Amino acid sequence: MEFKHYSVLLQETTEYLNIRPDGIYVDGTLGGGGHACRVAERLSGKGRLIGMDQDADAIKAAGERLAGFSDRVTIIRSNYAAMKEELSSIGITEVDGILLDLGVSSYQLDDPQRGFTYREESAPLDMRMDDRETMTAADVVNGYSEAELYRIIRDYGEDKFAKNIAKHIVREREKNGPFQSMTDFCGRMDGGEWNKRSIESLIKAGAMDSLGGLRSQYMAVYKGIMDGIGQAKKNNIEGQMNLFDIAGDNSFQKTDDLPKLKEFLPKERLAMEREVLGIYVSGHPLAGYEERFGRKVSCTSLSFQKTEDDEESRIEEGEKVIIGGMVMGVSVKYTRKNEKMAIVMLEDFHGAIETLFFPKAFERYGMYLKDEEVLLVRGRANVSADGKANVIADSAEILELDGEDAPKSLWLKMAAGEKVTAAQIKEVLAVHKGDIPVYIYQEETKQKMKAERQFWVTWDEVLREELGRLLGEKNVVVKY
Repeated sequence: MEFKHYSVLLQETTEYLNIRPDGIYVDGTLGGGGHACRVAERLSGKGRLIGMDQDADAIKAAGERLAGFSDRVTIIRSNYAAMKEELSSIGITEVDGILLDLGVSSYQLDDPQRGFTYREESAPLDMRMDDRETMTAADVVNGYSEAELYRIIRDYGEDKFAKNIAKHIVREREKNGPFQSMTDFCGRMDGGEWNKRSIESLIKAGAMDSLGGLRSQYMAVYKGIMDGIGQAKKNNIEGQMNLFDIAGDNSFQKTDDLPKLKEFLPKERLAMEREVLGIYVSGHPLAGYEERFGRKVSCTSLSFQKTEDDEESRIEEGEKVIIGGMVMGVSVKYTRKNEKMAIVMLEDFHGAIETLFFPKAFERYGMYLKDEEVLLVRGRANVSADGKANVIADSAEILELDGEDAPKSLWLKMAAGEKVTAAQIKEVLAVHKGDIPVYIYQEETKQKMKAERQFWVTWDEVLREELGRLLGEKNVVVKY
């Protein structure tokens, strides 16, 4: 499986690292090398980047991506927790900057054999970042003591019921072994702790997906299952006998009787996850828009959020912005002149941005303001005295996945002082023949020239990376 991962906060990360060409930097979570590639591009031959990762697949992918920077990049397969020791082993005692992109990558979630996903029934309970380690998640769940499970759930899950959860995990696995169906699960848990609302939340969150059925099926039967279990327990209390009692088996059935139903649409499942968890688990409603957002928007919701160290947001009052996201709420208001306006919550991959459509903008673009519509909005930042920020919209357009607009031209700048020749540029262009015109600007002479037809190109990520390495990414501009 090909290692693919979308690097988030790419521009912000490299900007705040304040990279010096001759500096020493460490990427402690190398992954596919997206952030590292940006850092390496900004280093001179005297600079150095050390990339670290436990994942063998990540090491391989990053090695291929960073092959053009072998004079300044060193890759180490290790946990960033051992950073001090690893750096010391190669003679480095001080660095100018450290980058950590913490969390599981999309590649690790998408590959069932890594065991990080519950979307595939056949996925093992593995979850190892480093396959050289022998202990898996299954070993933890089935082998850790109650005290150890409690500590993990309390410290890493931050769950206030951690102690009770750990106790029941241990009690159930010792008494009855692993759960085999939802009926089995509901029947074995104490009725005082689990009710229909709890089970419904588990189904919507995807916790029952691994039992083999569909969420639509479980949503259709869970009330009946719990009613049946409740009645069975009541009968037992009242001393009523049934065939299972006579046979000496009072356990609940190990399989579910599920109706033939179509599964909920992906967006419906995501809405359920958001409803009960506050986050998306099995995907994101904007999946597929990453590249378009990266190319079209000027900032994300993170620019409008205050961090713990910031007294105000990172966006400036009056700054012109282009934002993109999915409409997740529209509140229509009336001004003092009795004109309609709207307050729209526009959600991207990082959070939500409050966007104001005053009467003129609402009159022109109000028809686009519908829940789950994906929009590109142009406007200006509005920052209040307390540092809170939103966007005052000037225009809006629907952003479709289909009908991707093609680049109109490619502009390349030969920066002053750089030893890059037109011949080197044309050598790269010649391999990517296409119909997009190419313009080359020489900063020293301030001359602009249009490349001959034979050097026009087809635009893709490979060409972007090759030209970025040769000229520097900021000197490669595509116009649409």
